[in-house]
Amino acid sequence: MATDLVTRRDEEKKLPIGTVAMFFNKTVQWVRWCERAGYFRRDDGSQIRPERTAPPRAKHGYRKYSLVDVADMADSLRDLKKISEAEHRVIIERVQSFRIS
Repeated sequence: MATDLVTRRDEEKKLPIGTVAMFFNKTVQWVRWCERAGYFRRDDGSQIRPERTAPPRAKHGYRKYSLVDVADMADSLRDLKKISEAEHRVIIERVQSFRIS
């Protein structure tokens, strides 16, 4: 994991996919594509799956991720050489500054 400073609050705070895309400076479609391609994996090899929240009378739910998920996604992309070390550092800094706010 990107940081050892994981708190219960980080696990509980859920972010919509649009916010997650902003961490990576990418589009929502890019995040969905990476998810479908299987790029988002934790250190143990398990796939990072968003929480789904379905509004009434909807066929599909909204994707929600925790800050821990976002940090793990950045780690996974770095390990797969899909982002550079510099990009990874920027994403982790964004996650840490978001934690403070």
